[in-house]
Parts: sequence; structure tokens; C-alpha cells
Amino acid sequence: MIILLLSVTIVTIFKKYKNHDEIFSSYLEIDPKIEKSYSIDSFSIEKNEIHLHIKDIESDIDLIRTYNLDTGKLSNEIKLK
Repeated sequence: MIILLLSVTIVTIFKKYKNHDEIFSSYLEIDPKIEKSYSIDSFSIEKNEIHLHIKDIESDIDLIRTYNLDTGKLSNEIKLK
């Protein structure tokens, strides 16, 4: 009897939290693409944007590019050096 009640409780808890699952896309195609002469030093995601800290290997210039997560379009670019 105890095992049956415990099983029902566990199933109920799983069903309750299963309704709140969200499907996240793990694929983002950005435009414009990052050239091969750049390396990504770091990134951060805030709200609906991804911020990439990029370094140009050839000219030693640091950039911060901000892309929209929904569209993948470049929304902002800041040169640091």
C-alpha cells in the first residue's frame, strides 16, 4: 500500500513539472558570419541577445559583437582597440 501511494505521488510530481518544459533551440546561424581570422574569446547571453568577445588574430583588434537570438542578425559592434 505504501509503495503504491509513493508511486502515485512520484508520478504526480513528474506530470506537474513536465508541463513546464520548454523547447530550446541549440542552433543559431548568425549574419554576418565570423571570419576565420577572428577567434572567440568569450560570450554571454542576456535576455534575447548573445554578446561575443572576438579578437582579430592578424591585426590584434578586440571586438564585442551583439547578435539577436531570434533572427541571428548583428545588432551592435564595438571596437575595443
